Amino acid sequence: MSTKLTPPVSERDHIIGQPDVIIELVEYGNYQCPYCGRAHPIVKEIIKNFGRN
Repeated sequence: MSTKLTPPVSERDHIIGQPDVIIELVEYGNYQCPYCGRAHPIVKEIIKNFGRN
């Protein structure tokens, strides 16, 4: 199954990683949201385990 993000990721977004990947992880967050803050270490772990940086 393939899903298209609308609008697509662009140069206006904060991007970590390479543009030629098969899977993109898109995270929308709010700096004041405690749940977004709790998600940050999880996203960093995903990048560590699966990223090519």
